Amino acid sequence: MSRERKRKTDKIIGCPRCQASMHEVQQKTAFLDRCPKGHGTFFDQGEMFEALGAAADPSLWDRSETAGAVRPGKIGCPRCSAQMLLQDIGVSQARVEIDRCGHCGGIWLDHGEAEKLMAIGAGQVDKAFAERRAAQAELDRMSEVDFRAGGARGLIRSFLSLFRQ
Repeated sequence: MSRERKRKTDKIIGCPRCQASMHEVQQKTAFLDRCPKGHGTFFDQGEMFEALGAAADPSLWDRSETAGAVRPGKIGCPRCSAQMLLQDIGVSQARVEIDRCGHCGGIWLDHGEAEKLMAIGAGQVDKAFAERRAAQAELDRMSEVDFRAGGARGLIRSFLSLFRQ
């Protein structure tokens, strides 16, 4: 999102913790909203990957083995005012509780939580890439099915086997 577009369409928002007016800060190509007092940061949907890189990709930490249950939070979303949801993210001793908006998709991270989230994501990279390679290999294998010789049943069985654990 360009700086001009954000300034024209978005208002200055308040910190959900202390209500201070947040400042727009540029991190890589993203323009984020940061509290000048507590240094928490609000990421609009899609900005986290853009600002923090691959280790902050939600597909790495928002997984069944790392993401805990979502429950009602105590703060409002600074972008749309909907009640934020709390979610525990973690593996072993590396844990963080983040605030997510179920309405606009924004994420609020208190000071220091981005680093914890990125560490959790970085720990999942090898597993995620292995899963992607296995899925691609299965797709490649499926493309070799001969539909003229009754191969459709085998194709369906192969596809369904992707969902069995």
